[in-house]
Amino acid sequence: MDRKLKIFLGDLSYINSENRFNLFVPLNIGYIASYAKTLFGEKVEIKLFKDPNQLLEDLQYHKPDVLGLSFSYWNTKLNHVVSRKAKEILGESITTVWGGPSVDTDSSQQKGLFKRFPYVDAFVTNEGELGFANLIEKRLSENQNKIWNAPINGIVHMRDDELTKGINVGLSLDLSTLESPYLNGILDPFLGGQFLPMLQTSRLCPYTCTFCVSGKNKGKLRAFPDQQVIDEVKFITKHFKDKPH
Repeated sequence: MDRKLKIFLGDLSYINSENRFNLFVPLNIGYIASYAKTLFGEKVEIKLFKDPNQLLEDLQYHKPDVLGLSFSYWNTKLNHVVSRKAKEILGESITTVWGGPSVDTDSSQQKGLFKRFPYVDAFVTNEGELGFANLIEKRLSENQNKIWNAPINGIVHMRDDELTKGINVGLSLDLSTLESPYLNGILDPFLGGQFLPMLQTSRLCPYTCTFCVSGKNKGKLRAFPDQQVIDEVKFITKHFKDKPH
């Protein structure tokens, strides 16, 4: 691809007066963007969204190549509408991919997701950085129509009405290689204002509680580097000093 690959990432929320105390900095897609920029640099152009209306407006004018949405039960309908609109506007030139806690690890459940959401080309399983990066690498090197010809690690997609899965890499990322989206500036558009900060210090869990999304996952408990966490805490206290709570 001769030009930059345009990527829109959304952690969509209902932006209204009823939800104004429940809006958080999109740390999840911040990590996805941070890892992608580390790997692909100037080959990709990434924009993050919380507001679905803003995403739809930008979609028409900037025409992204890839739309990635964070999939949780509270934004399912938002994701569905935005993905449908994206396909209506851009057709098969856009790759739509969802990832997050509502993507089940069971194959039959995954196949059911494609029936429920026919405008989604692929789902990322477990943690998203590696799977999404593998998809972007394919999208950079191959025609849109050819990227589904073979399995992609960390991704599930449909091919000839059959579920196609790559190697499960979603719990293997070395967190010391993942730059902080706070410290590298990716989350700057969401600092201050109405969005509340959140912080992640580790991933996975040694327990298998059935009420938690981590309950099905078994793996090694991993922590972010201590200094990075300390720097993030200092960064947040500085930029959100108007919110002492």
